[in-house]
Amino acid sequence: MLLTFYLLFIGLHVSEGCTLENRGEVLNIAAHAGGSVLLPCYCTDQHTTPERFSWKKDNKDTWEEISIESGQYRDRVQLFNGHSPGNVSLLISHLTEEDGGDYQCSVEGAHLIIRLTVKGCPLENRGEVLNITAHTGGSVLLPCYCPDLHTTPKTFSWKKDNKDTWEEISSESGQYRDRVQLGNGHSPGNVSLLISHLIEEDGGDYQCSVEGVHLIIRLTVKGCPLENRGEVLNITAHTGGSVLLPCYCTDLHTKVKTFRWKKQNRSTHKQEEISSESGQYRDRVQMFNGHSPGNLSLLISHLTEEDGGDYICAVKGSRLTIKLTVKGCPLENRGEVLNITAHAGGSALLPCYCPDLHTKVKTFRWKKQNRSTHKQEEISSESGQYRDRVQVFNGHSPGNLSLLISHLTEEDGGDYICAVKGSRLTIILTVKGCPLENRGEVLNITAHAGGSALLPCYCPDLHTKVKTFRWKKQNRSTHKQEEISSESGQYRDRVQMFNGHSPGNLSLLISHLTEEDGGDYICAVEGSRLTIKLTVKASLPFVPFALVTVIFLHIIVAVVYHTKRNKDPHYSTADGDGVVSLE
Repeated sequence: MLLTFYLLFIGLHVSEGCTLENRGEVLNIAAHAGGSVLLPCYCTDQHTTPERFSWKKDNKDTWEEISIESGQYRDRVQLFNGHSPGNVSLLISHLTEEDGGDYQCSVEGAHLIIRLTVKGCPLENRGEVLNITAHTGGSVLLPCYCPDLHTTPKTFSWKKDNKDTWEEISSESGQYRDRVQLGNGHSPGNVSLLISHLIEEDGGDYQCSVEGVHLIIRLTVKGCPLENRGEVLNITAHTGGSVLLPCYCTDLHTKVKTFRWKKQNRSTHKQEEISSESGQYRDRVQMFNGHSPGNLSLLISHLTEEDGGDYICAVKGSRLTIKLTVKGCPLENRGEVLNITAHAGGSALLPCYCPDLHTKVKTFRWKKQNRSTHKQEEISSESGQYRDRVQVFNGHSPGNLSLLISHLTEEDGGDYICAVKGSRLTIILTVKGCPLENRGEVLNITAHAGGSALLPCYCPDLHTKVKTFRWKKQNRSTHKQEEISSESGQYRDRVQMFNGHSPGNLSLLISHLTEEDGGDYICAVEGSRLTIKLTVKASLPFVPFALVTVIFLHIIVAVVYHTKRNKDPHYSTADGDGVVSLE
């Protein structure tokens, strides 16, 4: 019998259990009151599951086991052995100074000592005196905080030195009612104090106390030192416009309790308070301290020359003087004589305006020099020579006083005066009539009977509107000039004027001409005339339309016949389809 032996080798590894990392050592860990701390304790192989372990604290030479369910650590401790069974570290939250001491982590007979130090809140800058400056009406933050902002102080307070007595600050009553706020919401170690709507009385020494540690802050609350105070500012503006008198605190966020604007009365030498409700400035002044409380500037609108003078902006302990000069309207080109030429029937703009077009002029006049009486007559759109023909252009630009005269006549020519207070301007307007083009000449025009003829007659400026003009024809028999009219006589319904779109075009169109229309024509306007010699020739020979049609058809038949004959020598009109009958 043959015996066969099989050998099986099995490797057996015996785990050594949990070997603590840093065993036999003393670890020193520091944390802050109110925060959290992790006391590390774990096996070198964190996948190892210890059979037993415990956490204890040295309490006066006695090791007391730590429990999550009762005592000093109730609901404040947590083990970290969930995902890594070999990690038995201990997390302690909401630390207090009493949590400091020696902790022992024991795992299967091996021990690790951790010495925990829990620090309180040693105030930042403690023992010092901080100096802070702020402005009335604004806000200020008095800084007081622990080095670790996560530290939660057990007790703290804010006090102010009031005549050698420290009085506690409260938001519910007294001087600081609804004006103070603590900054320890998101960062428990920050116990800074915010004071809003500051007044000068808020200045003084403040004490921040945290668990027996003190910090002193000296607060200075300044009023409104005016920008440019003690100086005299010079400002120039124009009548009818607006001006801003600048007055503001160096810090625009400063809220000023009381301030005044006054003006020096030149007659009485007294300072009179400015108010929008009465007197010279009624409904014309406005304060600019809405969005920037430290801006006390004054806006004056609808200025008059009487608004000029010395203005004083005054706040507690500071003042500013502004010298305002209000100018009228010194007319552009004043004292000069402007020459303007226009044509009868057209329009003319007589320019008159202030250097600053935003200037509002209270009163002004347009006058014309009467050449007969040598007197100046006021121009009005409501009566007289200019009724409904003049218009002033000061709508969008109040300083523009220009005068527009329309439908000009030669009588509108003359000297015009534009006058405002202390300033005047003279304009000489020349209105020309219509000096006909080619005037004094004789034009020769030839046309045919039955056709039309255009007799040209026009002003050099086609925009000229001619009040009266005439077309006449020289009668060869009587040697008299007869007026041409479309309503009667030889030219009834045959003549037409061409002055619709171009008023200076006086040309005459004669249609359906006859030989009797030939002769001398005269185009006459005031002071100018033009002669045109019209020759009307007989019309071209007339051929009846029917005869022209027959001849044309015969030509077409001949062309068609010869074309087909060339292509087919046997082609004959006798074949039937090639016969064309002309009747």
